Amino acid sequence: MTFATVVAMNAFTLCEKLQGQNNSFTENMLPKS
Repeated sequence: MTFATVVAMNAFTLCEKLQGQNNSFTENMLPKS
């Protein structure tokens, strides 16, 4: 895995844990239809 991939996975995990507080960021990164 590349460094960027690890960072992306860590950021996604943090967004999942902070769902609601950072909900807008999660939607911007991974828009849900």
